[in-house]
Amino acid sequence: MVVSPVSPVSPVLAHRLAGFVHELRQRTRRRLFPTVAFLQPLDGAGVPNGSRGPNLLTHVAGSGILVPDHALRVDLLLLSLGRASNPSNALVVTRSGVAESNPSDLAWWRAWRAACGIAEREVGPLLVVVREGWLDVPNDTSVTVPRLRNRRKAA
Repeated sequence: MVVSPVSPVSPVLAHRLAGFVHELRQRTRRRLFPTVAFLQPLDGAGVPNGSRGPNLLTHVAGSGILVPDHALRVDLLLLSLGRASNPSNALVVTRSGVAESNPSDLAWWRAWRAACGIAEREVGPLLVVVREGWLDVPNDTSVTVPRLRNRRKAA
């Protein structure tokens, strides 16, 4: 895993994100799949503290809404922040596509900042996980996670 030297993400969180990338590769065989958004609790040093939260978009999945707008994103994030006992959280969004910032990522970033402001919480990082790696949206840094290969034993 190649971590950008300017990325403020802790090595432990970077390792957890690499695990999310490997999990995504195993779980999805298609190039297009539904977006998943969840909170990852962090401690004061930015290290993961506990397991990830539930998918925020499960409430939207059955409603026929394909892409949530800003108000719905903020409402979902406020609901999740209200349930979170940890004062510091990272928002992790799993989506299809490449590890480059796109308008959807920026929309999640705006909603995340608004929700943290309303809830009077610290604005944590927004991290986007894709099949090739992950992206730190506020700092515009991306990390490519190498594929795991089964090593063949020499005969």
